[in-house]
Amino acid sequence: MTDSLFWYKLVFMGELLVAEGLFTWKLRRRRFFAPRLAAALAVCALAAFFFPVAAYNAAYASLMFSSLFAVSLLGIKFCFREPWKNVLFCAFLSYTVQHLAFVCYNLIVVAMNLVEAGAIGTYLEEAESNYNVFTALAYVFCYYIIYWLSYLFCGTRIERHKDLSVGSSGLLLLSAAILLVVVLFNAVVVYYSAAHYDRVHLIVSFLSGAVSCVLVLVIQFGLVDNNMLRREMDTVQLLRHQEQEQYALAKENIDIINVKCHDLKHKFAAFRGRLEESEINEMENAVMIYDSIVKTGNEVLDVVLTEKSLTAGKNGIRLTVTADDSDLSFMSRSDQYSLFGNIVDNAFEAVMKLPDEEMRVISLDVHTTGKLLSVHLENYFSGAIRFAGGLPETTKSDKRFHGFGMKSVRMIAEKYGGNVTVRTDGGLFLLDILVPVPARDKD
Repeated sequence: MTDSLFWYKLVFMGELLVAEGLFTWKLRRRRFFAPRLAAALAVCALAAFFFPVAAYNAAYASLMFSSLFAVSLLGIKFCFREPWKNVLFCAFLSYTVQHLAFVCYNLIVVAMNLVEAGAIGTYLEEAESNYNVFTALAYVFCYYIIYWLSYLFCGTRIERHKDLSVGSSGLLLLSAAILLVVVLFNAVVVYYSAAHYDRVHLIVSFLSGAVSCVLVLVIQFGLVDNNMLRREMDTVQLLRHQEQEQYALAKENIDIINVKCHDLKHKFAAFRGRLEESEINEMENAVMIYDSIVKTGNEVLDVVLTEKSLTAGKNGIRLTVTADDSDLSFMSRSDQYSLFGNIVDNAFEAVMKLPDEEMRVISLDVHTTGKLLSVHLENYFSGAIRFAGGLPETTKSDKRFHGFGMKSVRMIAEKYGGNVTVRTDGGLFLLDILVPVPARDKD
């Protein structure tokens, strides 16, 4: 006869610490992390060993497990340099996964009738050992699979040394409350079934506990996904506002430069006969670089191409543009500037990595067919392009401040009822934007 609950609280702490290790090892660590971790593990082990088993009922068992969880929570905060919201998120995530593995193990043991009373004895004062080779295999299988799947679908989404971007504190507390209710309910079921064993009732109870744990995981990572999406939208909107200001400034500067270049060209006539003709021609070519841009018939597109011309010439990039007299007035000027500016910048970034300047070619075609505006861009690229959500991922190391250009392009296209398609063909990158052109109101 053994005190099952005394030994199980040690097992519980071990299971919880393993789960916490899976979801915290990528967090930002404090100085002297190794001794801090050793001290935290020692305190957790001692807390589990010396925590008194003063009663054998659902309320006290739940209090004991919650208290041991709180000790491990403080241990995470002691070891990692993270705000409390992130610490709570990882801790509740770990407890959820541990409890999910626990109820799944019980579910299998009871459903397969591996022992007469399943794992009920773990919460009792004294109980005959009900473990055997089959329950051991079920234990290893359940905990390994649940922990592995949880890390695969949840842990891998925690980026190393990055902010978890946990959103609403209210929803985080809601998920914690659901988890604690599930733990308490499980304890009630265990103690009730010790005296009134009902196999079907146990199966339903453990199954509902597993579903509840999965629901908590969905809520927790829903917080992260929604907050990341909100932050991305805020960043894109900020960039759009900056691009709107940049367009106004760029247009003003280009107009001023063109006027000055035009005036200088006429003034050069006074130097003819005094300087060599070749020198005069060279100076005229230098100051008339802006007038050399091919006019597309679209004012915004002209501004974008004029802006990019100096970069293209400096880096040996050949930018060819084919544009009809498509009326883009249904788009705001800032949207046009952002749309074309981002796709050209994206192409520039790709061809700049090519060592062969002969391949630094970008082709842009803009035309309207019927009631559909078509924008097609092609450029060569090197290496591999990874796609996420149908768009290429940024190759920059800090993804918090990069990779929003193409998202902005898609957002603009969808704003006007269009879509963006991106694909690769060998070493060629192809982008297509299709936007329906609204019918004009007739006077």
